[in-house]
Amino acid sequence: MKVLVASHSYIVELNCEKLRALARMGHEVTIVVPKRWKPGGVQNRIIEPKPRQEGSFRVVPMANLSQNNQGLLSFGWGIVALLRTFKPDIIQVEQGSKSLGYAELITLNRLLGGKAKHLFFTWWNLPYELKFPLSLLERY
Repeated sequence: MKVLVASHSYIVELNCEKLRALARMGHEVTIVVPKRWKPGGVQNRIIEPKPRQEGSFRVVPMANLSQNNQGLLSFGWGIVALLRTFKPDIIQVEQGSKSLGYAELITLNRLLGGKAKHLFFTWWNLPYELKFPLSLLERY
C-alpha cells in the first residue's frame, strides 16, 4: 500500500517514528512537509527540513504557501508531480481545522484521476462553528 502524508508536524524527526514503523511493515510511505516553516512560540527559528529516504520511507520538503499558519498551509506545484508519480492509495492530511491543505489534496486527487482514499486528522478538539466561506471548505 502507498501512503502519502502531508503535514507540518513531520518536520520534527521524532514525529516520523510511527510512519517509519508503517514503512517497516512493507508499505511505501511518503511524507510531504513544508520547505520552510516558522513554528512560533518558543521555537523562534525558521525550520528548513532536508529531504531523506530510508528504504520505503521518505520525507519530501515542498514549496508551501504559508510559513506558520496551519489553516493556510498548502503546497506548490511540486505536489502535482508527486501525486502523478507516487500514485498513493491513501492520502492523509494532518493539519489544523479549516486547513486549505485538505481541499487542495482532495481536488488534486480528483483532477488527476487518483483513486486514493482520504484521511484527515486534526488535534482541534474544542467545539466550534464555522461561518461562510469556511463552512463550505469543511463540507467539501
